[in-house]
Amino acid sequence: MSNNPIRQTENYEVTLRLGAAGRLSESEIQSRVRRYGMVASKQTWLVDAVRQILCSAGIVPMMFTAYHSFSRELDKLSRQEYSTASKQKMLVVLADKWTLRGLSRPVLLEIAQNLFCLTPPAPAEPGPD
Repeated sequence: MSNNPIRQTENYEVTLRLGAAGRLSESEIQSRVRRYGMVASKQTWLVDAVRQILCSAGIVPMMFTAYHSFSRELDKLSRQEYSTASKQKMLVVLADKWTLRGLSRPVLLEIAQNLFCLTPPAPAEPGPD
């Protein structure tokens, strides 16, 4: 698969015009191609941004795929309409999940903060004894 979102989008348009999704009107084809192009561009940007963070953290390339999977889960979370507190709690759950799979928690949190503006909730202050 090409890393060039323009080429990916052009190939997608060709497959639509050849009937891969059935008979579509010209406006429907253009609408689908436009949406596909936006998503392809965002995904390419996301992969590059995560790769930059991983390289600066000294993560071995063999582990990049797992970190990209984590970033896709965060991307999905960031698009959903939850409160900030709920998103923070879900971030902790995702970070725990991927940490148990062998990824570095500080790097996961750096990806969340730098790319998605998500931070874990502040620790609760201890009450009086």
